[in-house]
Amino acid sequence: MWNDLTYTTFMSWGLQSAPLNKSAQTILSLRRWVLNTAYEQLAYFEIFEPVKLKVSGTIISEVSGIVADILNTRYYDGSSPAQFRTDIDFSKETVGFEDSFRLRQAVERLENVISAELPQVAAYHPVAVGAYDVAKLVDEADTNLVGDIRGFIDERAQADYLAAGRCLAFGLSTASGFHVTRATEAVLQDYYQTLLGSDAKDDPEKWNWSQYIQALREFAKIKSDSVKPKDTTLSHLDQLRKFERNPIIHPRAVLEAETAFVLFNNCTNAILAMAQEIKEIKEGGQQKTFELGANLE
Repeated sequence: MWNDLTYTTFMSWGLQSAPLNKSAQTILSLRRWVLNTAYEQLAYFEIFEPVKLKVSGTIISEVSGIVADILNTRYYDGSSPAQFRTDIDFSKETVGFEDSFRLRQAVERLENVISAELPQVAAYHPVAVGAYDVAKLVDEADTNLVGDIRGFIDERAQADYLAAGRCLAFGLSTASGFHVTRATEAVLQDYYQTLLGSDAKDDPEKWNWSQYIQALREFAKIKSDSVKPKDTTLSHLDQLRKFERNPIIHPRAVLEAETAFVLFNNCTNAILAMAQEIKEIKEGGQQKTFELGANLE
């Protein structure tokens, strides 16, 4: 599930910036794309910090400043927005010894410091999980909770769902399963409370999934109108309960990556189905009455 970033990220930059060490006699027209590319890469490291570097970070800023200075003084006229200078011939003008020398020295110093610091840095990035965008899984998994449905999913569930996506991205499969089933259960509690209204149990927090599903099925039997849980939603929840949720709560259960991926998707579908029904009921503003069976006391 992991790719080592310690060297590969900087090797990419190194290949693109190697020409910075070339002769001072290189003409400006052949030099500009090298400087622009190097500056973009350096800015990326400065702003996003894909790898935390305590020592090298300062030198990265120094090299970035030198590159920016050369671009601004040798290529642009100082106006805003910047315009290319018209007083020189880029096809003939050279970089010049002074600029080339200070840049070459800074780049060499950066390479030496990075070579010493990187072996001490544990830096990784997760690979793709199915069709999910990794960055979205890490920071924005709740974008799966589409449209205005998300507004009908409480904060507890959303927090657990975000944690589940992050765990899935970083290969923490069992933790992902734990969080996504917690998110589903939080929505299930709201689903129950919303459907039963004032007749819901005051404190069903200690109920298990089976009790919720049984109560909702009893409720559905006595309701003749449209304000009742959908059988497809309850069936899906019951399948999740039997074959996926119950097995993973065992303390010795360990989820494989593929199992966690399937569970994440199945729980996402269940959450969306319940949230859609919650939305329809709340927007309809209908009140419900229902007496729970004695066996649920």
